[in-house]
Amino acid sequence: MNIYEKYLMKVKFRLHVDRETKKRIIDGLRTDMEYAIENGETSDELFRRMGSPEEMAESFNSTYQKDPDYQKRKRYKIAKVITFTSLGISVILVLAVIMVGVNLRGNYSISPIGGVSGPTNIETVSTPVTLLDVIKPISKYVTIFMIVFVLSAAYCIKEKFRQKGNKI
Repeated sequence: MNIYEKYLMKVKFRLHVDRETKKRIIDGLRTDMEYAIENGETSDELFRRMGSPEEMAESFNSTYQKDPDYQKRKRYKIAKVITFTSLGISVILVLAVIMVGVNLRGNYSISPIGGVSGPTNIETVSTPVTLLDVIKPISKYVTIFMIVFVLSAAYCIKEKFRQKGNKI
């Protein structure tokens, strides 16, 4: 690894932006460095002009922290993760409740007891378990995750329309 790649790796390590933006920044710096070297700038001159990797990264970080479009894209990506996570958790909870409900159905037993003229079978049937009985204890959790899903999905849809220049 040459000194230019080491410099770029140090800058990349200190950047606090998403992966795509990091790649664009590093590719742009690499192109600038190649152009400068091809046009006769020495390594010392180049690094003196660019500053330390820390200074270079901080310059980009401060630019992107103030960029409203970048911040909107960042919030949109976070909202997408929240949307799919909350939907996944809701589906898992509902499926777990259904599986438990299916296993609890048919909850009865036949027990022999002694009688005067011989054994008598008594069928004991517990109260039938419905899906509603099973889902009640966790319904508030499913509701919370579904509300989070709906709100984050609505935000994502609104932002997608905004990105395309449409209005809702």
